[in-house]
Amino acid sequence: MISFKEYLLEAFGDSAKHYKAIQTVERALDQATRPYQRQHDATWERYMGPKFRIRPGYNTRAEGRFLKKAKELWLQGDLATYAVIWLLNFDQSTRPITGPLSDKQLKMDQAIIAEPVNGEIIVVPSIRTPQPAFRYKFSGIPTAVRQAIEPLKFFADNHHKAHYHD
Repeated sequence: MISFKEYLLEAFGDSAKHYKAIQTVERALDQATRPYQRQHDATWERYMGPKFRIRPGYNTRAEGRFLKKAKELWLQGDLATYAVIWLLNFDQSTRPITGPLSDKQLKMDQAIIAEPVNGEIIVVPSIRTPQPAFRYKFSGIPTAVRQAIEPLKFFADNHHKAHYHD
């Protein structure tokens, strides 16, 4: 098994721009989820192409379906070979059944796909319903990560009001 750094160097060769973009996405994800890690158990999981290995016991059925569907929707050929997918995971045990913070109203199953062949970042607001997706150039990494973290931020800012809607 090769390390992530070796994978990126093998995939991109001397193209440091793409390698740095992938590292920038991870730094931005770390920075964006850090305020929510303790209270909402905010984490992310990285999957590298071309097979995007699904780990039994770690992935939900929806995540497995999304990793397969991502190849059909956005990552054909070389795009799948070099792409990296991050699935965002948030603790949802405190979510109310109804109201604006419920599962039906607020989707909290985002994904970010770095597609270095064309230099794009794809933000998928919900892995259960992967369309529509939003595309950004590598220069828009902070905006893409901010958009992916937006539901968690909304939930964190308003979770204390959740019991009023049950």
